[in-house]
Amino acid sequence: MRQAPFEQRKVTWIAAISATSLTAGLVLMALSPDLERPPSEQADSFSRSAIGHHALVEILRELDIPVLVSRHATARRAGSSLLLLLEPPDIKAAELGRFRHMLDVSPQALLTLPKWEGRSNPNTPGWIAEVDLVDSDQIIRLLDALEIDALLARPAEPTTGWSHSFETDLPGPDLPNPQLLYSRVIEPLIWCDQGILLGSLPFGGDRVGGPPRHLWILSDPDLLSNHGIGRSQNARLAVGVVEAARNSAGDELAVIIDETMHGFKRIPTLWRELLDYPLVLALLQGLLALGAVLWAGMGRFGQPLPVPPAIEPGKRFLIENTAELLKLGGHSPHTLSRYLRSSVREVSRALHAPSGTGSAGSRKWLDRAGEARGIRISLSQLEASVADIIRTKRKEDASVIAVAWRIHEWRTEMLDGARSGT
Repeated sequence: MRQAPFEQRKVTWIAAISATSLTAGLVLMALSPDLERPPSEQADSFSRSAIGHHALVEILRELDIPVLVSRHATARRAGSSLLLLLEPPDIKAAELGRFRHMLDVSPQALLTLPKWEGRSNPNTPGWIAEVDLVDSDQIIRLLDALEIDALLARPAEPTTGWSHSFETDLPGPDLPNPQLLYSRVIEPLIWCDQGILLGSLPFGGDRVGGPPRHLWILSDPDLLSNHGIGRSQNARLAVGVVEAARNSAGDELAVIIDETMHGFKRIPTLWRELLDYPLVLALLQGLLALGAVLWAGMGRFGQPLPVPPAIEPGKRFLIENTAELLKLGGHSPHTLSRYLRSSVREVSRALHAPSGTGSAGSRKWLDRAGEARGIRISLSQLEASVADIIRTKRKEDASVIAVAWRIHEWRTEMLDGARSGT
């Protein structure tokens, strides 16, 4: 079988590589929609663990509320959004200025106080094995940094008798172990006898010509966390709180959630975005396409193989072509007879067979010569085999070739002597 040309094989390889890369990209996009999400199991909007807030983000997006999870330049983008600060960690003095600047530039802000700290589950990434309550001193330090005079309360028994000051009808929270605040400066929005769950206070000064700016404080993050938002009607209450904060500025604000304070700060650059999912798939596709184009335009290494001529030089082509014509014409038996006669003449000349004895005498002389040389194939047997093929008009390749091969052996051994082991 003739081997495919180099250019044809090159096109085949290029098509196979392109199809494979495209299929791999589609499979990754279909099976891994969350590759761009940073791994986390703590109290942040990326986390799917019990104390995370990913469920809140998904619920807001399902309700067509615009939500942006910010990993850089939050202050620059919070000028027309509701800033959501979900359970800030223990803020250091160096980060306090940036934290307050985000609050100063946002029209409205909702701060959720921290409550839980999880321990990662080594057997299941993204899950937590145990949780501990955040030290109350950390929460007090956060309130003091924001110059908010308040005390923290963690009642040991479930709380009932909730009240709220919203105009819309909202359900009460379902919090088995609530975390509440006592404060004279915070205006209660959702409260009970043991303290304030949600309150607000003026913060950062009012904008010229705009509505008053307030900082909303949610003392217990369980209302918004993955494990608590599904209890009773907590999801409805959580959405109602976010909607009330959005609309308190006069317009329906978008929601921006800052994740730089949780260590997810990421300054975008061209190369970082290109090398990150999902743009890295497009980059790989482009590089493969470029490589295919360059490969297609490359010349082969070394001198190209010459194109074979239509008719090969030498006797081989003529012999094979003649044999094929004789075979197609059904002349194999006659060709075999001619081959036998030419072989007999050649052997007779070489062995100086006596002339004038006739064909029968020559046959007997050649048979005696063959016996003297130890040749088991006799001329009489060969003539009988050829005559049988001509008489029966057998044209099978196997029969004709077998007799021709015996003629060849007889001629060779008569001229060169019998071979050992024949």
